[in-house]
Amino acid sequence: MVRGHAKAQAQAAAQKKAAGGKGTGKSQLGEARAAGLRTFMCKKCLIGIPSYKILVVHYESKHPKDPVPSEESFATKA
Repeated sequence: MVRGHAKAQAQAAAQKKAAGGKGTGKSQLGEARAAGLRTFMCKKCLIGIPSYKILVVHYESKHPKDPVPSEESFATKA
């Protein structure tokens, strides 16, 4: 079986390439998204929201009976 032998060689080469790659291969996409969502946090359901305007819309739709926190209450202490 010529194809079976070639397949085994291709798998071995792929494993060797994956083991000796340039980095860990870890994507930074999830970290970048999380950093973008860290700006504002809903105090009721604890989800990250990228801007204060979207937070206001979120409160109006998901928590209509609760008052919207002021933008100053989210100020970061640097």
